[in-house]
Amino acid sequence: MNITVAEKLYKIGSVAGCSGLSVKTVRYYDEMGLLSPAVERSPAGYRLFGEAVL
Repeated sequence: MNITVAEKLYKIGSVAGCSGLSVKTVRYYDEMGLLSPAVERSPAGYRLFGEAVL
């Protein structure tokens, strides 16, 4: 994955709120591979999205 250290990462709830989609829809789009670049996972297992998906 090519996310730089300086890029801010967002949890799924923040992405959903900014995009107007539900968390369930964002999760579905992620599972279908529609969100690019690919999603990272935090040490706790949370999906972390770069600014590019917004």
